[in-house]
Amino acid sequence: MNMNTPETVLASACDKGYGPARRWEANIELGFSARPDKTVMSSMRFKGPMRVQRPFYPEGGPCHVYLLHPPGGMVSGDKLSIDVKVEKGAHALLTTPSAGKVYRADSSQVSQSQSVVIDVAEGATCEWLPQENILFDGANARLNTTISLTADSSFVGWDMVSFGRQAGNLPFKQGALSQRFSVVVDGRPCLVENFKLDPELALLSSPVGLSGYTNVGNLYFVGAGLEKKLDTLRDLIPEVSDSLFIAATHKPNVLVVRAFSHSAELLRNTFYHIWGAMREPVLSLSPSFPRIWST
Repeated sequence: MNMNTPETVLASACDKGYGPARRWEANIELGFSARPDKTVMSSMRFKGPMRVQRPFYPEGGPCHVYLLHPPGGMVSGDKLSIDVKVEKGAHALLTTPSAGKVYRADSSQVSQSQSVVIDVAEGATCEWLPQENILFDGANARLNTTISLTADSSFVGWDMVSFGRQAGNLPFKQGALSQRFSVVVDGRPCLVENFKLDPELALLSSPVGLSGYTNVGNLYFVGAGLEKKLDTLRDLIPEVSDSLFIAATHKPNVLVVRAFSHSAELLRNTFYHIWGAMREPVLSLSPSFPRIWST
């Protein structure tokens, strides 16, 4: 009896990591707890190629962590999951040592996905400051970030996406992106951002889309009464130029900076500057730039 039917061959291939249903998962779960003198990384569980270096304490109490994905990028079938819990009164700052990369999808168009879930407990603070995700030509990316807060916890974070890579003249000519960034306070959504590329990529050039800019980012400050600091934020916004289109707006308890740029470095450095300058009015802390940003 011949057991090599098309169905059994496909099932065997998927089990081995091949074919349209394949998936390679990597996940990491991090927990942060408050001690009398500082925040500690109290738990870490991981599966697959995701790690963190040891915690750093360049400013005393807040715990700085560098999140590592040693492969350096996602290929078809990759599914990354990041789960962070910041317990009552703790303060965690998380960043990445380099840009994330989403490479061309394979002939089956199997997607590459990343899920980030951050839970910030009562009186806690989380700063989520990853470097940009670069979408290479032909990528099929699914990016989802969910932030859960209480009424008296705080969050500062951003997401940045580069369509293609300017260095090396590697434009983004085809591909897909579905992106969602949501903030929930005490179980109620207070901010939900969705972005989905159309198949023709008209949004990249449309005046109601990216208007021809190849780098886009949003910077968020979330906390009780922060909308009252909108003028302080707007005083930090650089003038609009041919290379950078940027503005700030607000919702109840939320400040948002939106920016388009022709340069990933310019967008990144602009967000670095605004984050550093707003840290005192938002978190009552002086700026403390992770050393990894300078390497």
